[in-house]
Amino acid sequence: MVVEASGKKQLTRFVTDRLEDGVEKAKSSITASQNFSMYAIAWDGLITLEGRKWDAILVEAGEVTQDFGVLFSQRYVLGKKRLFRSGRCERVGNPSLIGRPHSRLRAVDA
Repeated sequence: MVVEASGKKQLTRFVTDRLEDGVEKAKSSITASQNFSMYAIAWDGLITLEGRKWDAILVEAGEVTQDFGVLFSQRYVLGKKRLFRSGRCERVGNPSLIGRPHSRLRAVDA
């Protein structure tokens, strides 16, 4: 999702054969040369916490006025029926700030 400088919001889905490719396409679609004021990229992924791998929703966001963005994660487990599409997943813990990546809307000096 992006917000243009005019305030117009735009949502784009990146559908690929491999999840990782969609995430990379979404990340590379946000550049400092565009007229966006902020962005957010969300995906389903994995994080490792205390030696254990967790399913998690990850969100990277940033804005044009800040040098660094944020990377949040929300862990989850599948419910008793073990069917994600049935909507039976349970949140684990609270959302966590896990990183401060450079904002994709700010030019990084070489």
